[in-house]
Amino acid sequence: MRASPHRDELLGFLSTRRDESDAERALPVDPRRAEHPATLVLVDSAADVPRSLSAHAALRVLPLALRLHGRRLRDARATSERLRRLDGARLRQARVELPDAAELAWRLHPNLALNADVLIALGDLLGDASAALQQMLAAHDAEIRELRASRGLPAKLALHRIDCGGAFAVPALHARVLVHELERGRRSADLVEIATKLPRATRQWLLPRTPRQLGDTLQGCAQPRLQPWRDACAGLTLLSGHPLLYGDADGLRCTARVRGWTRAVDALCAQVHDALRERSQLQISYDGSIAELTAHPAVDALRAHATRLGATLHVSHMSVASRVRAGAGAIAVALLDQDG
Repeated sequence: MRASPHRDELLGFLSTRRDESDAERALPVDPRRAEHPATLVLVDSAADVPRSLSAHAALRVLPLALRLHGRRLRDARATSERLRRLDGARLRQARVELPDAAELAWRLHPNLALNADVLIALGDLLGDASAALQQMLAAHDAEIRELRASRGLPAKLALHRIDCGGAFAVPALHARVLVHELERGRRSADLVEIATKLPRATRQWLLPRTPRQLGDTLQGCAQPRLQPWRDACAGLTLLSGHPLLYGDADGLRCTARVRGWTRAVDALCAQVHDALRERSQLQISYDGSIAELTAHPAVDALRAHATRLGATLHVSHMSVASRVRAGAGAIAVALLDQDG
């Protein structure tokens, strides 16, 4: 690749590991927390969470990292907009890496331990950053207990690691639901119970436009549940078509192979259309122009169908980490039945 001063400057900026604007800030301790524990929902930066939700006071986004051209770039709020400027060709050369406990410590410790009493961390099927969070809290356990006691808080900071059963749009939708329930005044015990039940009520679809890139990602994941998706993305040719990947509480599978991108999007929308129920919650994330996606006739028809049913539809851009994992132009869908 030809050297570029602009590229070197960009990567140099992105590789800066310490950015105080991205660190957890100390918040006043509410005396009512003795009766109403403060709860925070955590996802990692691969979740397709829109900017408005990521800025919510009850949500925290754990930064992943991208390995690109020998540099380790932190995918955090301070750098995400510049990372988005990297085109698909460069992102194809990147890989997503989970944070380690030390990286999380300088960003979160000790303020996170004082700002919350209960942490609900939603684990991604392709990699769970909450393991590093658990290690960080364990390493600083004695200090955390002393700090909390000095502020009149219960000594124990509770961490609940929840396997959300999916990736891409799934953790984003689950986070949205939990934040909404927090706003309604749900207690932390109820929120943990809701979080554990959400995966069984969730369906997910993934339509890769570049299946080989997704296949490379899946080959690098040790999760056994991903094997049906790995098989669907293996050994593809131009004549194989786009694999339409699906998952629910019974597992993951490939439901179809469709030649031609427009027909593949039509097939995806048809499956989601048939699965929609009254007052379902639906999230679609896309690596591309949202205006172009929603102008697609099948997507427009799906949106109209959701409106008729009283279902809630959210459309967002894929996160940078999702773009790396799923490949350029991918579409991810998460559907939650109201009963969930």
